[in-house]
Amino acid sequence: MTDSTFDLHIGDEIEHQTNASSSQPDGSRAATMVLVGSSILQFPIWGFVTSYGVLQEQYTTHFQLQGSSRLTGVIGPTLNGVLYISLPFLSTLFSSRLFRWRRTAAIVGLLISSISLIISASSTAVWHLIVTQGIFCGLGSALVYSPTTLDLDEWFVQRKSYAYGVILAAKNIVGTGTPFLIPALLSSLGLRNTLRIWGVITLISGSLAMPLIHSRTELSTNSRPHTTRRTPWKFLTHPTFYIFHIANIVFSSGYGLPQTYLPSYARQVLHLSPTKSSLMLALFNLPGIFSCIAFGMLGDGIPLVGGYILTPFTITFLSAIGSALSAFLLWGIAAQSGVVGLALFSVIYGFFAGAYSATWGGVLKEIEREAVSHNEAVDTGVVYSLLNGGRGLGFVAGGFAGIELLKSGAVQHSSNWGYGTEYGFVILYTGISAVIGGWSILWNLGLTC
Repeated sequence: MTDSTFDLHIGDEIEHQTNASSSQPDGSRAATMVLVGSSILQFPIWGFVTSYGVLQEQYTTHFQLQGSSRLTGVIGPTLNGVLYISLPFLSTLFSSRLFRWRRTAAIVGLLISSISLIISASSTAVWHLIVTQGIFCGLGSALVYSPTTLDLDEWFVQRKSYAYGVILAAKNIVGTGTPFLIPALLSSLGLRNTLRIWGVITLISGSLAMPLIHSRTELSTNSRPHTTRRTPWKFLTHPTFYIFHIANIVFSSGYGLPQTYLPSYARQVLHLSPTKSSLMLALFNLPGIFSCIAFGMLGDGIPLVGGYILTPFTITFLSAIGSALSAFLLWGIAAQSGVVGLALFSVIYGFFAGAYSATWGGVLKEIEREAVSHNEAVDTGVVYSLLNGGRGLGFVAGGFAGIELLKSGAVQHSSNWGYGTEYGFVILYTGISAVIGGWSILWNLGLTC
């Protein structure tokens, strides 16, 4: 063997070891950078979505577009529906056939989101807003969210639930701050300039995050340029996924109702000012910053006092039952006591309900454990996208249900409580859907009996 050949082999070995070290999951520097980048991306992905209620009020009170003002109510559900429901389809593509196009898709999605917001500022008819803000902005956000979340899922194995908890906490930070940022821009710049500025902010914030996110296959010497992937679907033959998925859809159908009707409840029932009404939404999102991380850590098997480790079934139940009790007791009974009662509901419901999606990390581990026991492969990133798709279905169904529930009016024999207002059945449905969201624990008890 010549010296040059020897040097070549040594060089290949060093490169292999370096790449293997840099592509280690969970604790490596690259994994941390992906987590940081994914957290920053929550702003361009969810910033416009979580603050849309403020713009909806602006469209209603300062309507200057062709078409019915009622049609502006379609924009928000369209935005959420396109974003969430497209995730399973996109994630399936980017986990298999198009897995090498993840970064390109995310960049294209960022451009679509920012450009659609800028173009929407020049709208002259309602349908212009539906197309730009509802369809294209939703699709752009999904194109950013899907591939980058798949990358995050690959980088975290043992601490997967914690990683998801962190990005969901970042999403709650966005949801807490943007309802105050948007009104400030509106008051100083006006609606059209606010939309243009928001499009630019979306592009800049996303551009800062993109360089931090890499697929693990980009750093792996074992990855071949023409490698093809196939998405494993065997997990769909087992009941565990469906138990959690159905619970998730039902829970999500009720989760969107307080976000939608809390400000109007505060104004119409408690006669609070617009500022205090917006504060209720901030209080709704703020606790989720902490509960998402906490429930995420529980999903990774962090032991409680005495070394007891909670199962994913129990963790999901805790989130669901805490949400249900706060809806039944605080919104339904105590909320008419004034701003304190409603604020208490916002904080406690926001803490437990805001963490429900953070329990999915534990759900993924349970489905992964089940796959291992059957000697089957599973792509947890795809499973996560399916859960998000179910959340989108729940949001859409809950939006239509909320309209009918409002028509039903007050619950009889409860005139002194929140149930006695026109929001009575909305409150009742919010609590009942949360109870059903925790039903997986009954399945677990049946397995252990």
